Formats: sequence, C-alpha cells, structure tokens
Amino acid sequence: MIELEQARGSGLIKRLRERGEELERGEAVSMEVMERELKEEENKRLVDFIAARGDKRKVFYYDGFYGSLVADVESDRLLGKIEGIDEDIVYECRTVSECEQKFRDAVLRYRKK
Repeated sequence: MIELEQARGSGLIKRLRERGEELERGEAVSMEVMERELKEEENKRLVDFIAARGDKRKVFYYDGFYGSLVADVESDRLLGKIEGIDEDIVYECRTVSECEQKFRDAVLRYRKK
C-alpha cells in the first residue's frame, strides 16, 4: 500500500475517483479487477522510478537473470527489478539480503510462467 503523498501525480487518485463515478452510474467493477489494475499502475510507477535512477546497478545474478537495486530514500526502502525481460517484475525490501531473496523468488515465479 502506498501513502497518499506518494500517489500524488501518479494518476492513482484520479483512477480511483473515476472508478467511484462508474460505480455511482451502476457500472460495477469487481474488486479483483480494481486491485489488479492498481497494482499494475504501482508497478509501472516503481519501474519508472528505477529506470530514472542514474545509480542503478545490476547487483544480483541468479539462474541467468540480473536484478537491479536502487535506494528510495524518501520511503526508506530498497527497490529493484529483473532486468532484461519484457515484463515489469519489481521487488522491494528494507535490506539487501531480503532484496536478494525476493529477486530469486521473482526469478523462480517468472520461470514458471
């Protein structure tokens, strides 16, 4: 879950308002669809954040895949993604060792697809 301040400018609040208006008009959307769309939007925002960082490094390697790692000082977390694939698979943690484990888990999930 992201804080309201982090959502500002991302379009998430606007999207929620639009969904609320759709519901008022009787155009119901399932909660699962809404959660999936919001998660996709959040992942895109995180991928853009990672890509914009000039200090991004490919620090993890596992099973033929590289993973990046950047610090998000404002939210006190580390972010990374599997590099060199068409999908945006993001992981986040508080420590480097946690991120490495989440990177490995993400690679295994990606390989199962």
